[in-house]
Amino acid sequence: ANALNRIIIDDALNNQNADPIVFGRNGQPLSASNTLRGGDVVTGAVGIMTYTWAGNSASGNAYRLRPINALGGSVTFQGADRPTAPAQIAGALKVASFNVLNYFNTWDGLPDTVDNCTNGVGGAPTDCRGADTQEEFDRQWPKTVSAVAGLGADVIGVIEIENDGYGADSALQDLVTKVNAATAPGTYALIDVDAGTGQINALGTDAIKVALIYKPASVTPVGQTAALNSVDFVNGGDSGPRNRPALAQTFLENSTGQRFTVVVNHLKSKGSACDAPDAGDGQGNCSIVRTIAANELVTWLAADPT
Repeated sequence: ANALNRIIIDDALNNQNADPIVFGRNGQPLSASNTLRGGDVVTGAVGIMTYTWAGNSASGNAYRLRPINALGGSVTFQGADRPTAPAQIAGALKVASFNVLNYFNTWDGLPDTVDNCTNGVGGAPTDCRGADTQEEFDRQWPKTVSAVAGLGADVIGVIEIENDGYGADSALQDLVTKVNAATAPGTYALIDVDAGTGQINALGTDAIKVALIYKPASVTPVGQTAALNSVDFVNGGDSGPRNRPALAQTFLENSTGQRFTVVVNHLKSKGSACDAPDAGDGQGNCSIVRTIAANELVTWLAADPT
């Protein structure tokens, strides 16, 4: 349904990561200070309607309106200003999840001809999926750290972080150290899943994994750290691994003594390839895999693994 109700406003360029991106608010280019938000409205969009690709395999054939003014000219986006903070709600405890989009503190360098990362602790060499250089990492981490610190959550489920253990040089410890430097020493701590479960690579041997960080001043981990890494869950009925292992941890809220369990999972994306082809029902690729995994997760949690 979304695809049938979508028109893409595009410029005349076929290259990726054009600079500047011409479509920002008020007819001005997109920038950090002139962003677009969900719900923005376009007015005065007059141009040539095409049905074509955008010059790369990731942007296939679609209806594209190319505004006049040299076929890449301006249109006017307008909308509500971004709020400085979310609206206050009842409750004192905040739980959040955050996809850190391949946060790796190990890189291959340029040209990317070597594999300096590993599939889990002691695993086979693999491509580092994050920054390629120190310069790139220095552009990435301040934005990630600012966003994590800005959440201010008491427990955060982390997704897509380098799977290189929990030691002083690991990507997860690097993230925690940087967030604590941006807030206050000891603000966050991490869950060492391998130590908590007694398994090496409890969260799998892919290049990335899920994780948990928390505020010791607000909550205390209790019980057993648990990882759902069974073939039935990870494969989701397919011939090979598709979903990342899930992580569960029970916490005690220090101020009330109440307990709650947080689960972090990362199921296979709609854009990935699985054994069964896309059914064309709007659920995207790998719907069966995600459904099987979700049912496995429900059954696992019903047995109180933590």
